Amino acid sequence: MKKRKSVEPIVSYFIKPYIDYPEQDVLINNTSESIEIGYVVKSHTLVKASIPLNNLFEHVFVTGSTGSGKTYTVSRIVNELIARKHSVTTIIFDWHGEYRNLLREYDYIEPFKNSINIFSDIDSLVDLLVDTLDLTHPQAYLLEKIVKQSNREISDIDTLINIVENYVDESSWMRESRLSLLRKLSLLNRSRYVELFNSGNNGCLDRIINRDGGVYVIDLYQINNTLVRRIYMVFLLKKILNLALSNLGRVKSLIVIEEAQNIVDREKPVKLLLSMLAEVRKFGVGLIIVSQSPFKLMEDVMINTNTKIVHSLKSSIDLDIINKVLYLPEEYRRILPYLDVGEAILYTRGFKKPVLIKVDTN
Repeated sequence: MKKRKSVEPIVSYFIKPYIDYPEQDVLINNTSESIEIGYVVKSHTLVKASIPLNNLFEHVFVTGSTGSGKTYTVSRIVNELIARKHSVTTIIFDWHGEYRNLLREYDYIEPFKNSINIFSDIDSLVDLLVDTLDLTHPQAYLLEKIVKQSNREISDIDTLINIVENYVDESSWMRESRLSLLRKLSLLNRSRYVELFNSGNNGCLDRIINRDGGVYVIDLYQINNTLVRRIYMVFLLKKILNLALSNLGRVKSLIVIEEAQNIVDREKPVKLLLSMLAEVRKFGVGLIIVSQSPFKLMEDVMINTNTKIVHSLKSSIDLDIINKVLYLPEEYRRILPYLDVGEAILYTRGFKKPVLIKVDTN
């Protein structure tokens, strides 16, 4: 009887394709003060990758798939502002709780110790709840009707829910809509979350806006429920924008919005905030819009950023969108899915064309 030969198991390995990065002629027309974030890859001479300081206040878009280096790139920009002691108030909506380990210095803001009163502005309350809770048209109509009839009597979540519970239905559709509305509102009344929205003052907001500079990290990751996290982020951002605009340029502000699809989603944007974000650059407020998927965002938002930093993207849909909002030479489109962590394509006003960069890790 013949012995069977042992068969070695076949082990497959993923080998990253060899990428021949193009040599880059860096054509930059910039003489103003800049923020250095790294260096240009494969340039004829060593060239620092930098962003003119003023361009930060004409909005920045940072994108890339998970783990490509987006958060580190943003922290690099903020750390450069800290090192140069610029009088810029930087506010970071930290969706994943990552910035505390990356920044040189900051003030840490815990949501549960800094609640906000969402009822201080009844006029915008309905609009923001409609978009964040994804209310249907009948639910939105009913909520607006109840709020108008109650005038200024609503001061907290409990009162709002009590009024909705006791509202007299005029028809069967109204009863169905009212009960559905109650189910959605009840999320804000859970014991852990009710304290986030019933504060009678601005908490940390006045301190943030009235200081000349400083970095503030709002740790949204403390809020486990992602819908409640989004609602807190939306109402707090609205208040921060109101306060920043009321200062009319006294102190420049830079606002970092991680997971920006929660505000400027392609299908369901928060419309009230969208209109405010379109106006803030006039008042010395810059935005850093961060998202792992350009496809999820409204194209106008990306187009209207003067600085774009694109880390590796794998999805063909995302690649198509990027090519629409930032025309890329063919050699850049070809290598974009294969960029290493920390590598990115940078374009900002003053550049003749995009450049491939490596963000410093120092």
